[in-house]
Amino acid sequence: MKCFYHNSVDAVAICKNCNKGVCQQCAAEVGNGIACKSKCEAEVAAINEIINRSKTAHQRTASAFSRNAVIYLMLGLLFVGWGSSDVQTRPALGLFLLLAGVVFLAGALMSYSTSKKYTRPEPEKEDT
Repeated sequence: MKCFYHNSVDAVAICKNCNKGVCQQCAAEVGNGIACKSKCEAEVAAINEIINRSKTAHQRTASAFSRNAVIYLMLGLLFVGWGSSDVQTRPALGLFLLLAGVVFLAGALMSYSTSKKYTRPEPEKEDT
């Protein structure tokens, strides 16, 4: 592949922003990527920043789901216990509280399983 800007020179890299082949003279290293010198450097820096923010957001999302699972579990146990004690004296309220507790417990289970999906390592890709 030849450099996009110098047709007679071989390209040594591909710009992370515009995907054009660039030679040594036209290439600028920007953190985790190569950019067209004086043309795409700001865009590649912005792409790298978006990728880094995405990684931290992914980690925060997993911990948020875990915290939600604990809160739902506590609410579910509270409502199930309260509903169990009231089912004999006030059957309608007791059954409602039991049902609410079961819904919270189901929410805890779903939130916990979702948090595990975020913390599970991604499968390695095979080289072909």
